[in-house]
Amino acid sequence: MGENIGKHMKEPTASATYARDIRLLLDEIEREPVPERLLVLALELQEALTRQRREKDQG
Repeated sequence: MGENIGKHMKEPTASATYARDIRLLLDEIEREPVPERLLVLALELQEALTRQRREKDQG
């Protein structure tokens, strides 16, 4: 999943990982027909956004 650099693989950055997680959560939210599940997904999204913000603040 990292990018190719010669014969080696580079690990994705934390920011890239968080962005991917947020994108996946948003995709799930868009497809979710059950309102109770939307609450769980919203909480997961909130946690992912908080982690991403903290990563930016530290970096």
